[in-house]
Amino acid sequence: MNLKQLSSDKIRVHQACVHLDVGDEIHTHEIAPGLWRTITPGQELLVKLFFGPGAEDRLQMEVTSCQQLSRMGAPVPANARSVITELAIVRDWIPGKSLHQRLSSKEGPSPTQGTKILTAWSELTTALNRFYPKLSSHRRAHAKTLRVNEIRSVVDTVRDAFRRIATEDLAQLHKIVIDSNLSILPLDATPTNLILGPSRTTFIDLEVLGIDFEDWTLAKFLIATPPKNSCAMPSSLLNATPGLASSHPRLEASTALLLLAAGAGLSTNPVISPTTLGRVFPKTSDLTRRISASLV
Repeated sequence: MNLKQLSSDKIRVHQACVHLDVGDEIHTHEIAPGLWRTITPGQELLVKLFFGPGAEDRLQMEVTSCQQLSRMGAPVPANARSVITELAIVRDWIPGKSLHQRLSSKEGPSPTQGTKILTAWSELTTALNRFYPKLSSHRRAHAKTLRVNEIRSVVDTVRDAFRRIATEDLAQLHKIVIDSNLSILPLDATPTNLILGPSRTTFIDLEVLGIDFEDWTLAKFLIATPPKNSCAMPSSLLNATPGLASSHPRLEASTALLLLAAGAGLSTNPVISPTTLGRVFPKTSDLTRRISASLV
């Protein structure tokens, strides 16, 4: 981003704060593209700027989702307010680190954070599930067909990339993954959008909601795959807290399939080697142990 764009964005942040009368800004800085931390005498805030096509619609979706879900007690950002003129959301600052930061650090997540994440996920899906029955049966059936086909396509790609994995094992993996509840869920599911605070786990970036399988979506929150052209190792919360896999077989299966997809090059470049993949692959069930053994 050039200095002119940076200056323009900072002006938008300032104008959004002025519009909401949040007080004089003591310090404002950009922590990530489009995300600004702002400190006033009485509070810490996060200002999120929206860009590109559909920006206003995405802004409205996120602020409405945060407001409604927050009132229901779901673990989402509090006090979200929109400033349409600046295409911005202003909300409370959430202390803590993202799960992606934890997975990438030397110490990794603490053993108790897995349980906290599952509790927060249950609270979020419970709140969102109240809206799911209001969708038409046709829309729900159509969404299920799309999601099942999407995951089958992933399985087909994995089969072509890993010829040594038995076809029946991949078929079983597919069956377990789709034997899950469908719900309205946040589709921008990455460990970057899961904040582990000192007393609360929070799901952020709710600008895109849609229908998907619950365990498949949760697995996306729990896996840090390296970005394209990166040499970083993939990692998963299931490696840090292996007890999660034994008590949640669909979560383990979803994690396994997503890691295989990364190894097949669906989300990473260069492709993750089978040896590297084997180091982080879950090995709790007989199925995942067989698949893991076929990687080396």
